[in-house]
Amino acid sequence: YAVVIGYDRNEEIIYLHSGSRRNEKLSFRVFNNTWARSGFWGLLVLPSSQMPVSTDYRKWLDAAVGLELAGQWRAAAAAYEKAGEQWPQSANIWIGLGNSRFALHDLPGAARAFEKAIKNRPDSGVAYNNLAKTLAAMGHYEKGLAAARHAVMLGGPFLEQFRNTLAETKEEIPSSPVSP
Repeated sequence: YAVVIGYDRNEEIIYLHSGSRRNEKLSFRVFNNTWARSGFWGLLVLPSSQMPVSTDYRKWLDAAVGLELAGQWRAAAAAYEKAGEQWPQSANIWIGLGNSRFALHDLPGAARAFEKAIKNRPDSGVAYNNLAKTLAAMGHYEKGLAAARHAVMLGGPFLEQFRNTLAETKEEIPSSPVSP
C-alpha cells in the first residue's frame, strides 16, 4: 500500500510513502495507472469532527457508536455533533450525543441533546429514559421522575431498564426533614 502525503498540481507529481520507500515522487500518470490496478481502492482518514464530502448515515452512526464503545467520548461527541449538522432529524444521533456528553460530565449538554431526540422522535423511550437519568443527576428530580414515567409509559424492548431508572430516580430524591 501507499500513503499519499501530498501533491504538486502544477508539476503533476504525487508524493507518497510506499512500503519501505519514503517521500517517493510519482507522476500523476504513473500513480493513476498503478492505482487503477487496485480498482482505485482507497481509505481517507479524517478527524471525527470532519465529515467526508460523500458520507453514509448508517456508516457514520456505526463509527460514532464504535467510538463510544471504545470509551472515546470526546471523539464520539465530536462525531455526533458533526452528524447533527448533517442529519438534524435523527433521534439516534442526538441520543448518542447525549450519552457522550453525559459520560463527559456535561449534564446540561446531555439534557439538551436528549430533548432534541425527543423533539424528533416523541415515541423514543430511550431518549426519555436517558433524559430522566440526566435530570436526576442534575438534581432536577421531579422533572427526572416525569421523564422516567413517560419512558415506562412508552414501553418497548427496554421497558425493564426504564422501570429501573424510575425506581432509581425515586430513591435519589432527598427526603425532606421532618418539621417539629
